Amino acid sequence: MKKSTYIFILIFYLLNNSCAQENDSLCESSCDNESVIEHISGQKAHVIEEDEFGFILSTNPSDFTREPFAASNEYILVPCNWDFTYKHNTIVLISGNKKSCCNLIIDPYVWGGFGCKFEITSIEDLNNKK
Repeated sequence: MKKSTYIFILIFYLLNNSCAQENDSLCESSCDNESVIEHISGQKAHVIEEDEFGFILSTNPSDFTREPFAASNEYILVPCNWDFTYKHNTIVLISGNKKSCCNLIIDPYVWGGFGCKFEITSIEDLNNKK
């Protein structure tokens, strides 16, 4: 293999894993009496790649067709076990556990915080579903 191929593979690996690490840092802290507040099964979600936060998921149907998303605990899920290669704006079908630990994402332009921890048990790209 050429040296440039090795460099490309290394860069791809680092970029791919850096987003997972960003979510992990949001999920490191535990909230008091953290518990599962909702079991989600077969829910459509919009994959959003945020520069500061890594990958988040929005279950708000209005967010599927627009770029800005509704910053709320109701719709924004912060996946704490994100190790997938889905790209920004992918529509996926998710199942998992929404946790009581919310307000994980603090944005200087948004009053307060938003986003609840989410443990993915399954995820599927709806664009590639046959």
